[in-house]
Amino acid sequence: MDNPWIELRELAPLFGVTFDTAKNKIAFGTFEVPTYKLGKKIVADRSVVDAFFEAKRERGLRQLAGSTAG
Repeated sequence: MDNPWIELRELAPLFGVTFDTAKNKIAFGTFEVPTYKLGKKIVADRSVVDAFFEAKRERGLRQLAGSTAG
């Protein structure tokens, strides 16, 4: 079974930042998705991450459809 969470080390590159930058963004409250501590690991819920990227995908598709509707 896959984990229901993603570790920050795996998550950071998905957002185009290093692990250290991701930690800084979390500390400043500016990381794109909520995270939490699981033991010594910093993780994010996989469903939340999936929903974040799905929302970005939908917005991109709407923009694409709008730019070709003329």
